[in-house]
Amino acid sequence: MKMMVCILLAGLSVTTAFVVNDYDGPMNFSCQGDTTLRHLSSSHTNYYEDRVWSVGCYPAVARLENCQWTGYVNDFDQTFDFECPGDGFINGIRSFHNNYYEDRKWAFKCCEMQDRVRRNCRNTGFVNSYGGDLSYTTAHAYQNFHGWTSIHNNYYEDRIFDFQVCDYVERDASGF
Repeated sequence: MKMMVCILLAGLSVTTAFVVNDYDGPMNFSCQGDTTLRHLSSSHTNYYEDRVWSVGCYPAVARLENCQWTGYVNDFDQTFDFECPGDGFINGIRSFHNNYYEDRKWAFKCCEMQDRVRRNCRNTGFVNSYGGDLSYTTAHAYQNFHGWTSIHNNYYEDRIFDFQVCDYVERDASGF
């Protein structure tokens, strides 16, 4: 009986996925406790000229530390190319929509993992088309979002997204 309860509890802790905004509404979310953002999905509607976002938080491979929010990283209708400083990774998102520009400003919460450094960083390439759905999940438990690039298009009143993902591996004995 105890084994079955442990298996059930382990299954419940795999992920928490939830919608974090309404069309034209603000977004203010961060993964809680020692969980990390590893899944993003969104869909665009022409009626609102906006996206609704869903996120997934998964158990972290190490204790989180040094979490801080950025200011907004872009102006309306402008491209942004953001990376968390140092060995940081994105673990929260703030955003608000402006109906005049039909665009969003974005801010990010960057965290570090205790005794972990980033390695093997790579870009996903743009994971959506203008007006198209987006869904991306990192490949494994120790891979997280280190950066976001996004380009806005006024004709489509939408953005495309390219994520930088990195492996967060144990710091070796030399400190690197």
